Amino acid sequence: MGSSLLKFYPSVLQTIRYLDQHLSTLSVPPSWTIEEVLVDSEQAFLVNDSEYSQPLCTAVQIALVDLMARWGVKAAATIGHSSGKASKSS
Repeated sequence: MGSSLLKFYPSVLQTIRYLDQHLSTLSVPPSWTIEEVLVDSEQAFLVNDSEYSQPLCTAVQIALVDLMARWGVKAAATIGHSSGKASKSS
């Protein structure tokens, strides 16, 4: 879904690139970009790892909210959920 959005909606690509730019300013930035993981089919397996899936999912959700706002659909509220695994402590 993310790669299709990037392909058909330039504003989604703009949002993703903005988010990538922001991530690059972290004290320990990721060694990958949201755009490259969404576009490169050989990296598709990375979405199974929470290190990638959480920022990717959040980025796509932000891009969708931005896209809908451009269409005049203003969200009154947005919600999300954790996509991480619960760890068991002994």
